[in-house]
Amino acid sequence: MKHPGKHSFRRTAMMLMAAVLVTAVSAPVLAQPAEPEVEQQVAVSLLYPAPSLTPLDTFALKVRTTLTTPAEYFEVRVRIYRPSGALLYQKTEVRHDVEAGDTSLDFERTLADIATVPGRYPVEVRVLVSGAEQTTVKSRVLVTDETFDPLPVAVVVRLDCSPAFDPSGRFVLDPATHDSQRKAIDALITLVSGRSESLTIAVPPLLLEEWSRVASGYQLIGPEGVVEVPSDADVPRAYASTLDALSLAAQTGRVELLDVPYAEPNVGGLQQIGAIDDLAVHYTLGRSVYQTVLGTKPSTGTGLCTDMVPASAAQIMAETDHDYFLCSADSQTGPATTGVHRESRTGTIALLTDSGLAALMTSGTAEDIYDHIYDAAAASNDVGALVIMLDLGPGQEHTTDDLERLLATIDSVSWLKAIPAVRAAQLTSSDTIDLIEKAPAPTSAPADYWSEVSEARRNALGLVKAWGPEDPAGAAALSAALIAESYCWAGPDDSYPFADRGRAFAASVTRLADDVFGGIHVEMRDVTLAGRTGDVPLTIVSTTNRELILRVETSASRLSLRSTEETAVVEPGDNFLTIPVDLGTAISDSLEVRVLAGDVLVAKTTVTVHASYLDRVSTVAVVVLVLIGLLLFIRRRVKTADAGSMPVEAGEGHDATPDHE
Repeated sequence: MKHPGKHSFRRTAMMLMAAVLVTAVSAPVLAQPAEPEVEQQVAVSLLYPAPSLTPLDTFALKVRTTLTTPAEYFEVRVRIYRPSGALLYQKTEVRHDVEAGDTSLDFERTLADIATVPGRYPVEVRVLVSGAEQTTVKSRVLVTDETFDPLPVAVVVRLDCSPAFDPSGRFVLDPATHDSQRKAIDALITLVSGRSESLTIAVPPLLLEEWSRVASGYQLIGPEGVVEVPSDADVPRAYASTLDALSLAAQTGRVELLDVPYAEPNVGGLQQIGAIDDLAVHYTLGRSVYQTVLGTKPSTGTGLCTDMVPASAAQIMAETDHDYFLCSADSQTGPATTGVHRESRTGTIALLTDSGLAALMTSGTAEDIYDHIYDAAAASNDVGALVIMLDLGPGQEHTTDDLERLLATIDSVSWLKAIPAVRAAQLTSSDTIDLIEKAPAPTSAPADYWSEVSEARRNALGLVKAWGPEDPAGAAALSAALIAESYCWAGPDDSYPFADRGRAFAASVTRLADDVFGGIHVEMRDVTLAGRTGDVPLTIVSTTNRELILRVETSASRLSLRSTEETAVVEPGDNFLTIPVDLGTAISDSLEVRVLAGDVLVAKTTVTVHASYLDRVSTVAVVVLVLIGLLLFIRRRVKTADAGSMPVEAGEGHDATPDHE
């Protein structure tokens, strides 16, 4: 299998690239007791002009040694080994009477005439200094194939969110100081302005909506009460400027804007309460926010904040017109792998992120990062592209500096190329993956948190049904319920430190529904019909000040109903309805009436429906007459049967036969 690399590096360009730094400090050797001296300490640094080479390049290494005291003898030996372990190159440099401080020695060797092939070549540097023990530093040189096509690396930057406003729309966190995400977007836009490839970013619509609120002027709840901040103040103007810059970057293709669900719902929580279909509602509302705030549509790619995508979520993603989604390798049921794949049920492209590379951006050295990418590049026929997700925001592990470092790392070698996620998704793979059925349940959420969210969701949908889908108050209630579903309340460590704020949104919806639906009751009485059929009167009394669209459901055991469900437009005051019924042969039956808004039970009652007195008498008379007639018929048949079976005596019943003459 070929290894990375395409073009030889020019010497001048190589010196401008990021150097790989390895440092070691020798153990001190104590001087003789008779002649006490200052301890000798040795620090060794290895600097490579380029992170990798091709078989046609020249190996170059600068060994920088720092001594704390002068040394009579100073020796540096450099060895390079083949990947098999055989010695490839060795050179030793000796110096005498070296002064304290830094001493640098350069080592070079052309690779073209020593038959190098792509691979990882171990490097060992030994330093001998009089007055100190031997110091050994180990490193490696990456040799890549100059004909190898660059490995695509899709870099995705994701901003988290934790709404800074309360259910009333007032801010509980000061946008002037709670602005790290906004500053991150400013830095990202500055960074991509000088790049040839666009950058993929994931910004929750809820966060954009929050910034839009700030830009329009906002109210801040502080120790001194509510402070009004006008739109022409410095802070709103800064947020407006960021939104304008992001809008321009998205519309001109400088950034690819992932289609993030509105409030980044906790998919495990949605599955727990049987509300996974809400994911589609989040997408619908999120796209509306993108269009309203930024004046543009997001891309056809998406992802979830937990990176865990169960099969049911992938189905909804496909149904909402997504061509690809990002997820962690843990989302699949098979062995963990990264790169470009195809989801088995829907055929949607799945970009599996490389969590190991993301972790190295905070804890690894440049050498560690290149080694990780190099190993992945060696298997590029399998992965198609590397996909890395960097999370930015309060409490998150990455910063914009990590992003800049990653892009510089990629740009420094010819065998890597940074691309947006949408281009990685075009590297179609025939490899399919099966996704897990269930996302991890939110076990760290406070007790009853998700039951409260479920109640708020049911009430919000009921209000939307009652007020109509275009009503602003109903839309606001639904938005609050969706915000309560957000994973943002779990915090970066999944401990739910912001659960109370999420509960506040859920409680606001439930209180509103109680106020609206609590003013509805039903008035009915037992009814005696004039005949077998008739109308049962029903009065829906509303003390609310708005028109409501409610659903009236009826049920009974024996009587027949023309319809078991009707839509009622309920005005403030008394609303008179009738329910057509047919008792048939029943003398009476119970009729249950339920008034609902969506799945919210607003009111219910049960009455008894009787047939009238005359109707009952006539029914009894008819039954009696039928019984009498039946008895007479039976009696007559019995008598006839008895008469036909009696014996007849001779001469009895007939004339005697005359004698013949």
